[in-house]
Amino acid sequence: MTSRKKKWNVRFVAEHLAILLVLRRQVEKEKEARVEVERSTRSASKGVPKATPLKRAFRKLWAKYEPSLKLYTQAERDTANVVHRTPSLSLQLTGARDQDHVPWGRWTKYESNCPVCTHASKMPMQNREGVNAADSRLREAAETNGGDGKFEATETKVGCYCWGQNCFGDRDGIGCWKCVDLAMEEGELSAEDVVEPGVCRFDCDVCRCSCQCTFVENKRHTIANDLKKNEMKNKPPIETRESQREGGRSLFFDYVRNNLDNYSVREFQDVDSRSEFEVVTDIATKTAIDISSHTAMQCNPNVMRGLQEIIPGRRTNIEMRTLADGGKKVSMSIQQARKELKGRGAAERKNPPEMPSFDDNTPPASNFLSNAGNRAHRNRLSSAPLHPPMMLMTGTPKATASSPPPMMERVQKRVMDKLFDAATTPQTKRVVAKVHAQLAQKDATFTTVVDRYQDVQSSQEISTTCIDLQRALG
Repeated sequence: MTSRKKKWNVRFVAEHLAILLVLRRQVEKEKEARVEVERSTRSASKGVPKATPLKRAFRKLWAKYEPSLKLYTQAERDTANVVHRTPSLSLQLTGARDQDHVPWGRWTKYESNCPVCTHASKMPMQNREGVNAADSRLREAAETNGGDGKFEATETKVGCYCWGQNCFGDRDGIGCWKCVDLAMEEGELSAEDVVEPGVCRFDCDVCRCSCQCTFVENKRHTIANDLKKNEMKNKPPIETRESQREGGRSLFFDYVRNNLDNYSVREFQDVDSRSEFEVVTDIATKTAIDISSHTAMQCNPNVMRGLQEIIPGRRTNIEMRTLADGGKKVSMSIQQARKELKGRGAAERKNPPEMPSFDDNTPPASNFLSNAGNRAHRNRLSSAPLHPPMMLMTGTPKATASSPPPMMERVQKRVMDKLFDAATTPQTKRVVAKVHAQLAQKDATFTTVVDRYQDVQSSQEISTTCIDLQRALG
């Protein structure tokens, strides 16, 4: 009833028809893009769709509406030129192009880029002799009657010729300056480069561009900078912190799911002596290796912070001994513990404790003399004592010299490096993963190898021997 009572005047009908035409045009462009993709992936064509009276009516309406749309777009662009400081820029959406009166010439092309499409397809709209003659006339006029000779030079108007650049699949790229350069660099045409007739074989962005703007050359940098500012200004608002973390979690879960699917297909296609449980374990192991070695996934802060929010059992409180409670353990938040340690450190700097004797097992007071790797004890989070420092011949204390790690740890590190090496094949990674598991469990077979050769071979040679042994054992 409301729609019947509303007056459908000319303005109301025109506005709704314009919205309908714009939406329909957008749908048609998306459909044309899909058809183009299908045509590039299929050899057969379904032909041209049949025209209906409704489609013909929409085409006639669009032909009537398009000129007014271009005029409105140009008016908006002129207003934006004034507001956003893009002087002399004209997109030439209506009327005759200025480039139609000046033919394209490769020898007169400017090497600088167009501020709108960023292609080096622009050329001056007037010759250099005409500009110099006009400047000479202005100089003479400024010097007459005792003038100082100052004048405003003639501005060079340039235009972008991307709209006329298209090679249409020519093997030498004739018709597009960029395709000519690409054809000269590539050389002879191979069988893989053959595409449909009339289609650029280089997929050149200049052939696809339809830019036909004109502007004054000395305003090029100003126009380019202000167009970039307008683009940044018109961008959608920045995502909130919560949406960024949600996107990071989605990215991580999609990556894990895709890797699990891919490795499942690969592993279950290989027929071998492994049980189903071993195959599933290998799939999970390879997925974990890919995640840990994927640089973009590991360095993405949104992924890291998004996963930290959903990891269960995250500790927010710790237990530590405080001076105020007589050394008793008190549960407090991490922030309170940091403040407590900071205040305790300031008090100790004012009143440093006495240096303990080296006869007992008391840890030294100086951070320099303490074990640098014992972070928990250094931060007063553990009461476990440290080993007493060594005594030099002079009787002064010195920190314990860091001894090299045992051979078993070095062999495990070599095996882990082999596991994460990008050059290692998937079959070798399976063997290396089993070797690492056996070394971690202190298997007698591999510990015997390490003990036997640790005096005569390096850790790299022992790790290679262990891998060869596991490959022989199957």
